[in-house]
Amino acid sequence: MDENLLIEFDDFLENIDNIPSLKPVPTKILKLLKDENTDVKNLAELISKDPSLAANILKYANSSFFGFKQKITSIPQIISLIGIREIKKLTLIYAIKSRVEKDLKGYGLTGKQIWKHSLSAAIGAQFLAQLKGIYPTENAFTSGLLVDIGKIVLNDFIIKRNIKSIKDRENIYKFHKIEREFFGIDHSEIAALLLEKWDFPEEIIISIRYHHRPSESPKYKKLTSVLHIADLVSTASIFELDVNDYETTIDSFALKSLKIKFYDLKELVDLMIEEIENAEKEFF
Repeated sequence: MDENLLIEFDDFLENIDNIPSLKPVPTKILKLLKDENTDVKNLAELISKDPSLAANILKYANSSFFGFKQKITSIPQIISLIGIREIKKLTLIYAIKSRVEKDLKGYGLTGKQIWKHSLSAAIGAQFLAQLKGIYPTENAFTSGLLVDIGKIVLNDFIIKRNIKSIKDRENIYKFHKIEREFFGIDHSEIAALLLEKWDFPEEIIISIRYHHRPSESPKYKKLTSVLHIADLVSTASIFELDVNDYETTIDSFALKSLKIKFYDLKELVDLMIEEIENAEKEFF
């Protein structure tokens, strides 16, 4: 990148504070749900203020994913049946989907691919976190769901400045390296800046920031390693890549941190992909 473009990019980064947060009702709900003793009545009333959110929660609660025999028709009933943590998850899915489901022409990716990658990384991360006893598992889910949010920010700069598509430069596993070559920063660091502004928990911010290089994470190394592996598994499953490609892309520290042997990875990946595919049937 030439000097003038670097100056423009620095100005672009300084304006990151102007990027609006998530939709107002989901934002209020997520703040309310920081307290697991949240009053059900207050939560139900808040959800009902966003008819689209309420409809989505009703839809998912009545899906085969939850498997209730009788149809659920009210928000308070849903909350009492599936619990605060699942409501938080469904609210996040609703809030994030509208932000990430857009074509990223700078990366050569469609909105459907970006959303599928985000959701499958979330499902895969939660599955792996549960398997490895890393709790609360919803932090892994949230981290996975937000793993690509920085690409959306960078994409706007790439398009506005007519920078050649990043996808044209290297294979899909190496976007973060190409970003650093272009900008001196990658999408995971952009995401961390944005999530700090949006007041997300430190554990989620750090795991996303270092998910491409978990050995450098100052803390939460196991969660960061979980996200690193889930991100790769999601990418491979969506783009039908060979699991053997992991050998050159996966950080051996992540495997060591989670006590996973490389020769066991194929079996683990198959389990994660099965979990992802089962859950995706309800969200696509």
